[in-house]
Amino acid sequence: MRRLFKSNIFGAIIMAPFFISMFFMEHFWFWLTFSFYILLFGILLIILGFVSRMQKIESSIKRLLTRIVVTITGIGLVIFFTLVFSSGFLDIPAYLSKDYKVIRGKPDYISSIHSKSVFQTIEINNISLKSVYIIPEDNSFIEYKAYYLPNSKYVIKLFEIN
Repeated sequence: MRRLFKSNIFGAIIMAPFFISMFFMEHFWFWLTFSFYILLFGILLIILGFVSRMQKIESSIKRLLTRIVVTITGIGLVIFFTLVFSSGFLDIPAYLSKDYKVIRGKPDYISSIHSKSVFQTIEINNISLKSVYIIPEDNSFIEYKAYYLPNSKYVIKLFEIN
């Protein structure tokens, strides 16, 4: 068993869902998988910061600073998960039972599309939604019907209404 943990194959198997989910975040389950890994990395870094002796680092000052940086990074990842992704886990029952909320109207606000984000923020009737469906910014005059999850405001389906 000890050899299994030291092998690169075990690490690749453990990390495969994380890397795959990075490319398919427009699907709810991949989004949840990605967020779960962010939480796990944060917890792992906090544990490493407190438990690991880091004996390979010879200088005690560098060892102390490394432990502090690792712990702070772990806390940051846990806070990031709490602020950004935790509402997605509250939406699992609604997603499984297909208990989506529906909103209909013209967008009050459509965020710009940039390469660093998978989501576009769309505000309809003062409700801000996370959408993977790309709407051009100049389409604010078209009426839309959106099916979204109640806690995370993650858009499941988006239709143009003529």
